Amino acid sequence: MKKIFIMMTAALCVLLTGCNNKFAQDEYDDPAKIASSDRYAKEKSVINTNDSGFTLEIGRFDGRETVWKYTADEDGELSFSTSFEISDGKAKLVFVSADENITIISDLIADKMDPLGVSSDKVTVKVKKGENYFKLLGCDAKNVKAKLSIEGS
Repeated sequence: MKKIFIMMTAALCVLLTGCNNKFAQDEYDDPAKIASSDRYAKEKSVINTNDSGFTLEIGRFDGRETVWKYTADEDGELSFSTSFEISDGKAKLVFVSADENITIISDLIADKMDPLGVSSDKVTVKVKKGENYFKLLGCDAKNVKAKLSIEGS
């Protein structure tokens, strides 16, 4: 009976500590992981996509998620504007070309930004023929908001 009580107490403690974001910390700057399949935990998420970009709002985010895909008929360039903000933690938007070359679009650490956790940029990246994509990466990121619009759309 005592063993069952100890096991139940241990299980309860694990449940109360919540999701461990160690995977998000370990993989945040790992190019092989960034280019690989998605792995994430999130709360209160709304992502809207269309042919010319995306908007997203996420209450809390850990991990990496593909948020928009861009298929190129040939090698070239893609110009777009972004806005990106967080209220806590760290997060970044990256572009992964079809040949898995990674370009960091924006990298935010909330307590090291002024104004806190806000970025707005116009960016041009090299695209490769095939499927290119944008990913969101986060570690304890809270109140994440992002918008990306292809220039001229």
